[in-house]
This record gives sequence, structure tokens and C-alpha cells, in this order.
Amino acid sequence: MKIIGPIESNDKSHMFSANKFVRKPLDLEKYGFVEEEYFIENTANVYDLVDGKVVVYKKDLAYRTRIIVRRPKKDFSNRCYVDIMNASNGYDIEDLWRRYYQNVLENKHTYVGITTKPINVQSLKNFDFDRYKSLNWSNGEVVNMPSVNNPDIDQIEGCEEGLVWDIIRDVGLICKENLDGFLGHKPEYIYLSGQSQSGIYINTYINYMHNFYKENNIKNLYDGYFSLASGGLTRALRQIPNDKMMSVRANKEDKIDVPVITVNTECDYNLFLVMDDTGLAKSSNSDDPNNLRRYYEISSAAHTDAASPLVPENSEIEKTKNPRRKLDGEYDFTLNNIPVEYHVNALFDRMHEWASEKKTPPIVEDLKRDKNGFKRDEFGHALGGIRSPFIEVPVAYYKASVGVGETNGQMEYFSKEKLKEIYETKENYLDKFKSCVENQIKTGLLTKEDGNRAINRAREIEF
Repeated sequence: MKIIGPIESNDKSHMFSANKFVRKPLDLEKYGFVEEEYFIENTANVYDLVDGKVVVYKKDLAYRTRIIVRRPKKDFSNRCYVDIMNASNGYDIEDLWRRYYQNVLENKHTYVGITTKPINVQSLKNFDFDRYKSLNWSNGEVVNMPSVNNPDIDQIEGCEEGLVWDIIRDVGLICKENLDGFLGHKPEYIYLSGQSQSGIYINTYINYMHNFYKENNIKNLYDGYFSLASGGLTRALRQIPNDKMMSVRANKEDKIDVPVITVNTECDYNLFLVMDDTGLAKSSNSDDPNNLRRYYEISSAAHTDAASPLVPENSEIEKTKNPRRKLDGEYDFTLNNIPVEYHVNALFDRMHEWASEKKTPPIVEDLKRDKNGFKRDEFGHALGGIRSPFIEVPVAYYKASVGVGETNGQMEYFSKEKLKEIYETKENYLDKFKSCVENQIKTGLLTKEDGNRAINRAREIEF
């Protein structure tokens, strides 16, 4: 295996998804962090399923992909978060970095993002061909030119999406061993995460590849897995011509001997109706040493955060030859702003406690449903699940989804008359809100830092 880099950034060339070129630039230097880009190259096998068992389909295909590293210069924690960057928009989307960056920066964790799909590699080459021309996800076969993305299924002929599983393992290895010193330290715990389509990759890795590697005496490198907003779906292990979009497959769960936390939002129930005939599939809660799982659902929350300050500038996205993003303020409704990231940060901490101290995370009931759908409170918010303080002590009506197959939700703030009818005074509102926050900190569903952020947001509400 070879690590190349860090790849130089200058006035003429910089990496895609650099935090200097996002909607609200983030000064990592202020936190004592560096941001670097590397290429890694090796050979990878391609796998397939035969009678439900993982088998090698092709051996030793050469690859080169890129990784993003954000790490503290000193005072490292013992944690490294490896994220499968999402390909749903045709370029690298750092969904989890946008969710947990504050937690990472404040606690000196290390972040590594992996480019994990050929269409994203093509977008990188569109963005800066000279910088990224050496990246390679070839299937080793000769194909007709030009070979371009099929937009109906987001697939490029002559490439091999199935290289991803060994690539994910390779990244785990170079992080665990701090190969060539590229992380600056050797983390004790490494966690693999993914959101949306990348969560589908996580589900596939943990339910097929984790135990395949184990059964073949190949060391597991990840101490836990976090799947967010994935609908419980999996995908094909290899690239199959003319397959369905994202090559999605139905849910399948195998026993697993390291902690797995799976989280879906209320919005995901609508989104995944169009992804697979089975719709959203729930995971389970288990403390069995051979099957360590927790499953959570978040009431009234959207699938994605379209208003994230860390979304790349549209001028950057347009260079990848993908459509510009629609930004908050460009919709004809107010985007749902429930801070899912607050609960994500807490659940990552709970996963670490589970892996490092064998301290089991809390179990939370699923969203409540009956034959008519979700059971709701007087404000229309789904009962059960993780209920944000902004839902438990609301100042707005929230909708998790604006329609089937949509990723955004919407909200409408209460009038001042409504606020006074519910709470009488701002002091009463803040007292109830703070009490809810304190309770969720005690039960492990919020960190103290995010609890304080939530309270500061609540203070901004005008009565």
C-alpha cells in the first residue's frame, strides 16, 4: 500500500471540499487543526454474493483514490472518525463532517473522509484534472470510449464500484497503524460512519464484509460503526450494468461483535419509500456480545441539512460539472432546522463508551405509529423516538418531510400570541427548555456543549 501526499494546495490548485471554500469558511488553524489531502493506492478484490455468501469475484485490481484528513497538530484524542463521503449528488458530500465537526474540533478528534465511488472521482477530475488525473477505479477491462456517467443509475462503464470494500478496510489499516506517520499520531479507536447513500454502504459493510473478513482471518480495524439516515438498506457488492439507482438492495442484518449505532429520521420513512419496495427497515437493540446494536429514530427531523455552513460554494460545485445546490432562502418555505447534529454528537460519544468501556447506550422507543401512521402531539410532532428539546418545548410547527422522496423538511414559527398562550412568558419558556436539555444530557442524548448551544438558540426566540 502506498500513501501519496499531502497533495499541495496553492493559489492555482486546491482540494475539492476544502473548508476555505465553503459557504461560511471555517478557520481550522484557530482550533489547532490542519487540513490535508492524500492519495492512497493498492490492489483490491471485488466481491459478489453466491447463495447469500460473500465470494471473491475478481482479484487484485489496482486502484488509487483520495482521502481528506483533518487532524489536530498536537494534543490528539484517541479517536479517529472515518467517513464514507456521500455520492448522492455526484460529488463528495461530507455529511458527517457537517454534523460532528464542532465535536471533533472541540475534543481534538481526527477526521478522515474517503472518496468511495467512481462518479465522485470523475467529478474530481472535472474540478481539477491535473490534480486528480491519476485517480483510478478501473475494472481492468477495455470499454468503448467515451465512458461517461449514466445519470439514470449513476454508474460509469469500465469502472468498478465494488473496489470500495477493500478500500474502506485499507483506510482503516493506514489510520490504525498511522502508516508513514500521516496522521501525526496513532489513534486507539477508529469508527466508520456514513449518512444516506453512504449509510447504505455502512450497512453493507457491517452486514456482509465485517464477518467475511473475520471468517477469512483478516483483522477487523474498526471499533464501531455509525449508520445515519440510511433507511436500513444495503447495496450490491459489485458494479452491475443497468442496475437500479444506487444498486440498492433490501435490508439484511448479520450479527456483529463491535458496536453499531443506526439512526433514522422521521423524514427517512418518506424518502426510502422510493428507494426500495420494502421501504425503511428498522434495526434492533441488542447487548449480546456477538450482536451489539442500538437503533434510534428522531422525531420531526429532516433527512439532510441543506442550510449547513460547510456546504461547498456553488462556484466550487459547478467546476465538478454537477448542478449548483439550492440554498436555504431559495425555497418557498422555511427549512426545518431541528439540529440533528446535537444528537449525532452524543450518540458518537455513547458508541465510544460502548467500545472503550463496555458502557451500554440508552434504549429509546421508536416513533409511535398506528394503522393511520405516526401518532402525534397537539402540535403535529411525532410521538416517541428522540425528541429534540425544540420539539419537546416547541416554538414552531415542524414537518419532517415536504413529500415522498424528499430530503428536506419545513417549519413555521408560532406567532407571538401563540407563544404567550403556551408559555405566558419567555422566562417560563426558557425554564422548560433548560429542564429538557438537562434531562437529555443526563440520559446521554445530548452533550453538555450542544446543550449549551441549544439553550443559546432558545434565548434568541422573541416573545
